[in-house]
Amino acid sequence: MAKRMYYGGTVLTMEDILYAQALLVEDGVIRAVGSEAEVRAAAGRDCEMVDLKGHTLMPAFIDAHSHFSGCANALLQVPLGEAVSFDEIEERIAAFIRDNHISKGQWVAASGFRP
Repeated sequence: MAKRMYYGGTVLTMEDILYAQALLVEDGVIRAVGSEAEVRAAAGRDCEMVDLKGHTLMPAFIDAHSHFSGCANALLQVPLGEAVSFDEIEERIAAFIRDNHISKGQWVAASGFRP
């Protein structure tokens, strides 16, 4: 049974109580979150102690469907959601090419146009 307690920094919980002083993980499951004293009491013996040294522990993002890469890819596209004419589409694409220093011959993707 592997137990690990994180302390000595800020634990960002993303819950109603946004910050905690410590966190206890046992076999990959969060078992306790709270003050350092509360979590130490829950940890008991035989627990690996990890000092955050003033840093912040945040939830990880596990995304099996690649939403983050899809979102990042969308940031590389010309947003056309508010374009109302083909002239405006052309202007937005030209501005994107200019502002992002896109080389001649490189592909540019756009999204969001609703005729």
